[in-house]
Amino acid sequence: MDNTVKEILELIESKGYQAYIIGGYPRDFYIGRESNDYDICTNMPVEDLKKLFPNYISENFGSLKVLYDNEMFEITAYRKEMSYTDVRTPIVEYTDSLEKDLKRRDFIINTLCMDKDKNFIDLLGAIEDIKKHIIRSVGDPNKKMSEDPLRILRAIRFATTLGYEIDDDLDIAMKENKSLVANLSYYRKKEELEKIFSSRNVKRGIELLKRYDLEQELECNLEDVKVVSNTLGIWAQVLINDNYPFTNKERDTINDIKSLLRPITIEDIYYYSIEECIISRDILGEDASSVYDMYLALPIHDRRDIKISPRQLLEYTNNVEKTFVSIEKAILNKQIINEYDSIVNYVKMTE
Repeated sequence: MDNTVKEILELIESKGYQAYIIGGYPRDFYIGRESNDYDICTNMPVEDLKKLFPNYISENFGSLKVLYDNEMFEITAYRKEMSYTDVRTPIVEYTDSLEKDLKRRDFIINTLCMDKDKNFIDLLGAIEDIKKHIIRSVGDPNKKMSEDPLRILRAIRFATTLGYEIDDDLDIAMKENKSLVANLSYYRKKEELEKIFSSRNVKRGIELLKRYDLEQELECNLEDVKVVSNTLGIWAQVLINDNYPFTNKERDTINDIKSLLRPITIEDIYYYSIEECIISRDILGEDASSVYDMYLALPIHDRRDIKISPRQLLEYTNNVEKTFVSIEKAILNKQIINEYDSIVNYVKMTE
């Protein structure tokens, strides 16, 4: 356990309240997996939490993001969700009972708690489900999936990353409510898909997404996806619209990979990144080592290698940029050698 987390638990307890790590870290600690998934739950009222941690960054439905000792933690007051005004918008009622707080959570395996001394608190049978490698809903699975369909993707994510099976009742509820996934924001959908696509068991994750027939709700094409180590390589195969929130750099990489899903040329090796070229070969099932060989054999690797400067080119042309592109291609295709005199002769003949 991180010493900083222990300090936070002790600090809350010193004020006369309960405080536990909940969910991911206790579960992963029990099964021997490394984890930094520190979520803290407590019966300390939200207003008192704000006073205790005045440097909190944000509050959302009783959950504070707290900056403590240069680390970010989520601390949530015990609560029970009474109802939902719409998907992902609960009406929250606070409680002093840990058990009531646990009963509002999604899956039994995520209800395991740990105190500051690394003692487990298991009120709903999380350890038994962990031992059985099973994912069960806390309470009525149909109600849980309908009130928050993000839980459908979360169930698939846990089944993928942990290698667990989905309980029969939960399985039925996920199938009956799968159409609600379409109502989720693209940010939320991307967040869960990223975790599935980055898992070592990504193949199983994709199979589960297909099993629950979520292609339409996710607006993704999940057929014939080749598993590659880079998640953007998977996105390049499944993405069918521009609604998902990628950075400009990520989107450029995805589009570049898509454009490279064809026979590769010397010019491709030069103009695209070596990583993009390798990912495209992996998707096509080709030997990526040939990309390295082609890269090493390039007569130039970027424009700075060309043995003439833009200033020198001004003596022979008024369109330096267009001429430079022509010179690049001529050198790459071995029409001329990368020497000053050869380049000048080429420019004189083509101008």
